[in-house]
Amino acid sequence: MTTTTSPTDTPSFSDRMQQHLTDLKAAVDRALADLQAAGATAGAGLRARRDEARAAVDARRREADQATARMRAALDAKQAEADTAVAAWKAKRDVQRLEHRATQAEDYASAAVVTAWAAFEEANAAMLDAAVARADADEARGGPTTARS
Repeated sequence: MTTTTSPTDTPSFSDRMQQHLTDLKAAVDRALADLQAAGATAGAGLRARRDEARAAVDARRREADQATARMRAALDAKQAEADTAVAAWKAKRDVQRLEHRATQAEDYASAAVVTAWAAFEEANAAMLDAAVARADADEARGGPTTARS
């Protein structure tokens, strides 16, 4: 028995990218709120959020490494692909090859988004580390336990 999937069964590339970017925007918004909170208060809550951020970095790092490998492979394939071949495929209406090329381009874009997200998670963890370090220094000095801007 053969089953086919209709275009409505799976989200489109555009839908998937919109979802990735929406998720990334939510992560950026959470990081901004965390950083603003770090400026107002430091302590166990901030340290707990920093630990969560570090765990997120570790979780994303492997995914990012895989995405980077996919991006490199796609880039190598893209460089090897000649514009004249694409023009010939269009002229011949070689839909199979053009579909394959489109799928590869979508895979590259997806991998690029994952890589960007992992870089953001790393930056978020670094910001929280800095806020905790500042709070520790301020506390040791006997000053306020707020992060400096």
